[in-house]
Amino acid sequence: MITRNYTDTDGKSCFADLPLPFVWEEGGERIPLQRATGIRFHRWPVGRFLDWHNPRRRQYVIILAGHAEVGLEDGTVHGLGPGDIALEEDLTGRGHTTHVVGDHPFLFVTVSLEEAAQGNT
Repeated sequence: MITRNYTDTDGKSCFADLPLPFVWEEGGERIPLQRATGIRFHRWPVGRFLDWHNPRRRQYVIILAGHAEVGLEDGTVHGLGPGDIALEEDLTGRGHTTHVVGDHPFLFVTVSLEEAAQGNT
């Protein structure tokens, strides 16, 4: 499951769960290839807080270690931990906050996607 973070028609960031669209191919399951422009590893210290922001580009965030809480304007908070995948698409509006919580640094990978942002849902 992927957690999608997108901007709705009112300009507010929202969360939605997306299933991984697996297809059977060559003796196993995989999702269709997506074009990416780069990959970057990040390590943030415990306690780091990013106030309201938008991602610079449409990207996947893959959590390797540690925990963070992503907050929305309506007070909703979504926790991310090892093995979680997020699709950041809230490129407009106020965006979201990010707070590193727990006892360990937050280690994650961002994969920047080539295609333009998708329409709102």
